[in-house]
Amino acid sequence: MLQGIQGLRAIGAFSVALSHAWETPVKHLPWFNGSFLVVDMFFVLSGFLVTMVYSERTGTWRQGSEMILVRLGRLYPTHLVTLAALLLLLHLKMAINLVLGALGIDIGMTPIQDQPQIFDLGYFLLTISLLHGVGIDDSDLFNFASWSISAEFWAFVALTGCFVLTRGRRQRIGFGIAAIALCIAFYLFRWWQPEAHRFDASMLLDRNLARSVMAYFVGMLAFELRRSMRQDPTDRALGWVQAFSLTAIVLVICNQPWLFMSQIWSLPIWAAVISGLSHGRGWAVSVLGSRPMVWLGERAFGIYMCHSVVIIMVKRRVLMLSELEQTLLLLPYLLATILIGHVLYTRIEKPAAAWVKERLRRQRTDDRALSGAPTA
Repeated sequence: MLQGIQGLRAIGAFSVALSHAWETPVKHLPWFNGSFLVVDMFFVLSGFLVTMVYSERTGTWRQGSEMILVRLGRLYPTHLVTLAALLLLLHLKMAINLVLGALGIDIGMTPIQDQPQIFDLGYFLLTISLLHGVGIDDSDLFNFASWSISAEFWAFVALTGCFVLTRGRRQRIGFGIAAIALCIAFYLFRWWQPEAHRFDASMLLDRNLARSVMAYFVGMLAFELRRSMRQDPTDRALGWVQAFSLTAIVLVICNQPWLFMSQIWSLPIWAAVISGLSHGRGWAVSVLGSRPMVWLGERAFGIYMCHSVVIIMVKRRVLMLSELEQTLLLLPYLLATILIGHVLYTRIEKPAAAWVKERLRRQRTDDRALSGAPTA
């Protein structure tokens, strides 16, 4: 069922990785100019999958807290490891820069004055507490890609609250519509420029919690709509849905500089793409669900989290090369992110998530034993 979605995650991770890389002809292709919209796809996808897995089994605050701990167990260890690696490498790089600078040698390392946040305790504490991506601080040094992990986690908490507080599908849908309306109202308030009597939609691209919450609940509503279907669509119908939705999102991403509010109305298109792939059938699933795509999709989170670390460490040195050399270096850069992403997935993300689930399972078993209830 999820094979095609894994392939979509792989394409998303590589699109973001290439859009953040140094200036090359590849980066200026229309797809990569608008690939910031791919981040919203991850939010919509998370809302869709979380609703599919948890909505019917999260009715109490305890179940909700366990759900949050499981999510934290998957996201937080990788976040900490990449943050620690980045800070360690930056301090090492700074020390080497100091020594070589004293000797009058320049090997293309970033000057210390360009890295002031290494010493910013406030921003470090925001990053550690996963609050650096909710709109409090717009600084960029600490693993800039991780802002979306922060925003995604708190959107996850909001969706968990929806599951606990609502009873039945209608209440849940009403909660989701209200949350989306509240986010749109927030943006309208942010956009309005009274002196010019117009809206400035560029504010939508800000990193903040409203962006992820809105996309999360669009994903939730997409799954509820899919579940309400009285019968599964035919393979032919699914093929058309996949073709139209994928074509539409490619057109939106490639033309987003000329499309007003592209980020908001790309959300239902992402929802259609994900819903069409979630049936596990259709021509797009056979392409995106191939074994290499699934393998890469499973490691997409690690690739997403490590690519900015690689860029921060090598970008200034790479910019000293010719345009051809910079373009040729994109392949080793992507291979490096795949390798590091694989290590993060197999050594950090997967074991940490399994450990948290096992601890919670043991806690439930112990609680049943103490209460005298039969254990499963």
